[in-house]
Amino acid sequence: MYEADHSRRRSAWEQFRSDERLQHAYNVKPEELESLSRVAMLGNVTSKDDYLFILKMMRAKRHRY
Repeated sequence: MYEADHSRRRSAWEQFRSDERLQHAYNVKPEELESLSRVAMLGNVTSKDDYLFILKMMRAKRHRY
């Protein structure tokens, strides 16, 4: 079970990381990609949309302070 979950997370990360069009559309910075790469190891991330949501939350938190 862990292996299947790990493969799915990696797959979602690889999809997000390799989608240059999406990264360009959201102006994803290299340091944001670095932070998001760490998220892949923390929990159940199953789609590129999950990473987009996390990116938006990171940006919102940064702009509040």
